[in-house]
Amino acid sequence: MVNRDLYLSDFAKQTHTRACPVATIQPLTTDASALNNVIKDLDASGGTAGHIGVQWAWYMLSENWGSVMKASQRPAKMDPKRVAKYVILMTDGEFNLSYFDANSPDQVYNDAGKVQTRTAATTLCAAMRDHGIEIFTIGFALTEKNAKSTLQSCAAPIPAMPSISIRRPAAPSLTRPSRISCATSAS
Repeated sequence: MVNRDLYLSDFAKQTHTRACPVATIQPLTTDASALNNVIKDLDASGGTAGHIGVQWAWYMLSENWGSVMKASQRPAKMDPKRVAKYVILMTDGEFNLSYFDANSPDQVYNDAGKVQTRTAATTLCAAMRDHGIEIFTIGFALTEKNAKSTLQSCAAPIPAMPSISIRRPAAPSLTRPSRISCATSAS
């Protein structure tokens, strides 16, 4: 793949946005205060390169990338009995910014979203799910026509819940406790 970041500065100048986000990656932590500070300092600007966010989510959970982090911040090895891995993807779902499919700065952004970035994101999501990572999505102001379907494609499927019916005896006796029985049936 050709590095198309050379368009980044020109695009930023044309659109009066930052060339690079000011947010930094917050490694895995149990420090709620640190997480709250990172969230508080987030600032939306420019377009949505959601495929890059999905890619970084995988990096942060993959043992393959752990060596770039401090030992205390490295993700644990996947173990279905002891370690569960989750991604919570929060986005406007527009996926309208990318450089890998652009040949000039004016091709970097598309108001209607970009098929390539949505495809890259959903492909990465499928690969994460194949590796046992469960993905939850939260959408903000989902106005772009493909936003909901993109997030639904990324999210882990919700298993069918059994229907539950509760039956109570018609006339309970005052001298003995009433019994409630539950019966489940798959729908």
